[in-house]
Amino acid sequence: MALGYRLILLAAMLAACSAAICNEYAEPAPPQTECGSDDPRIGQTTTWYADLHGIRGTLTIMDNCTIVIENFYYDGIALDARIVGMKGNEDCTHGTILSPDIRRKGGYTNETMTVELPEGVTLDDVERIGLCCAPVGFTFTEGAFK
Repeated sequence: MALGYRLILLAAMLAACSAAICNEYAEPAPPQTECGSDDPRIGQTTTWYADLHGIRGTLTIMDNCTIVIENFYYDGIALDARIVGMKGNEDCTHGTILSPDIRRKGGYTNETMTVELPEGVTLDDVERIGLCCAPVGFTFTEGAFK
């Protein structure tokens, strides 16, 4: 198969995913309006590291409904990049969406990002937290809170 034809085919497949799957993925629910600070996991950290997309960062539970990502690096390029909370055997497609699509031109370099848990979501729903192309179930990286 000629290289030009393969590139056209790849572009068509990416466009189909972007239009048919990724853009239909739900946005997270609104963040919680009241948040306590009595969960024993407050202060726990985990890390993200992935060569793919240059992802890295340190994630810390700040209170019952806030996780902060510090020293966050990500090239900003993916079909649909979401922060997703997962528990048990859940993958990105079955986890809890915690952020809108975070793709952006220029990416992220040593930034701090705050993730607020949506209404109805607790830290029990976030045993693991990942950066995912959620609609296709691909996890770029994930970290676990204990």
